[in-house]
Amino acid sequence: MEEFTSKELHEKCGNYLDIKVTDAEKYTMLLEKQFQHNNYSVLKDNIVRVFNINQAVENYSALASDNSIGIQAMNIQHNSLEEYYMSLIKEGKNND
Repeated sequence: MEEFTSKELHEKCGNYLDIKVTDAEKYTMLLEKQFQHNNYSVLKDNIVRVFNINQAVENYSALASDNSIGIQAMNIQHNSLEEYYMSLIKEGKNND
């Protein structure tokens, strides 16, 4: 059984931006410094998942390109509460 706060549930069930960059470490440093945004996670393959998007999407791509960081993919995603619940059930079945 997984426990989490209301804030964590909101992150799991809201809009987020997945941006695949050539240097995730540098990108997240800039994200914090220039956008004062620290609500993100770094996934495998240099994908930075930004929660609570507080800038226009083009600003996130400009942050990378203005600092010589390549962008390989960029997608806005939405995960509803129902989709999150179903993914938990699926994970539970795969772990049996």
